[in-house]
Amino acid sequence: YCWYFEGGYPIYFICRSYEDCCGTRCCVRALSIQRLWYFWVLLMMGVLFCCGAGFFIRRRMYPSPLRDEPVFNVSFTRHPVTTPGKIQTNTQNWIWRHLENLQWRAQRS
Repeated sequence: YCWYFEGGYPIYFICRSYEDCCGTRCCVRALSIQRLWYFWVLLMMGVLFCCGAGFFIRRRMYPSPLRDEPVFNVSFTRHPVTTPGKIQTNTQNWIWRHLENLQWRAQRS
């Protein structure tokens, strides 16, 4: 509560939590954290920096496994030529694709 005398009688008033009594009115404190906008901006930047740093540290400590297989690309796929009347089994198809993959890797290295 704040108060002052006017005409011989006390007059009471209430200031906000971040204000002080200044005679007949309320004054804002010189260093009120609620009024310092740059404090909140720096605080948010610090939080974002810590989150980003934690993300990169975690990625460095626990890296994701590297993929051995190249990404499937249709341009490198070659289908075997089948003669009429001859049907290839699943095993033959797998062997053919495996050999193509080995040839493709040999060409890349």
